[in-house]
Amino acid sequence: MLALRFGLAAILIWPGYLTLGKRYIRATSATVVGCLLVGSANIASADLFFTGLTRLDAALASLVFYTYPLSVILLLLALGEHQTIKTIVRLGLTLAGLVLLTGRHGQLAPDRAGVLMVLGGGVAYALHLVLSQVVLRARGVQSPTIVLYVLTTIGVGMVLCRILAGGPLPAIAVEGWLAIIGLAVVSTILARLFLFAGIRRIGSAQASLIGTAEPVFAVILAYVVLAERLAWMQLAGGVLVLASVVLSALEGRNREGERQAIG
Repeated sequence: MLALRFGLAAILIWPGYLTLGKRYIRATSATVVGCLLVGSANIASADLFFTGLTRLDAALASLVFYTYPLSVILLLLALGEHQTIKTIVRLGLTLAGLVLLTGRHGQLAPDRAGVLMVLGGGVAYALHLVLSQVVLRARGVQSPTIVLYVLTTIGVGMVLCRILAGGPLPAIAVEGWLAIIGLAVVSTILARLFLFAGIRRIGSAQASLIGTAEPVFAVILAYVVLAERLAWMQLAGGVLVLASVVLSALEGRNREGERQAIG
């Protein structure tokens, strides 16, 4: 499914750029190499996460993976980017909220290899965010340009991995193809345009903290669509994560305003 989703996204994005955004296709060799690294980190993240997910329950896998903002902050510190106390506090809010949100998991003795795989997937995803920030800011690249080459890298890479893995292709009905096209356009192309535009404006640290709202909305949708019951711990966890998200968005907006004022 991932190979179809990202492969289709890589196919669909080029006609749009050739028609409406030719100026974003131009890129230096250094930018293309940077996008290759970003895309490769994303492929590694997906492979590690979904492989680890086969050995863990979903709640524990989500909790382990969504610690990736910690990896983002550590990577940025290693690159010499100072992080404020406010960011560290928001990280604490996020991690505490995720623990409450995911609740108790069924594995009393979780598979260590599975935990390490999912944790590695989170680290790889963090690396993909930090590398994208480096490419966007150091090279002065426009975010649509990095979206084009990163998605092309991911699409080609995942399709090649699927071919090398072998096995029969699943039979997909018309409704299934419509869902895949929707995922490719909305959840992949448009989502990446927003993600990299956000990283360009507020940085990968704040973007990673905002990204942890994803499991909160998953729980909300499960409640609304599937009529699943929510425990008070999940509600409290969601509030903590959303509080961190709001604070991150506000600080990111303030930083962008200061940058424009200086510029």
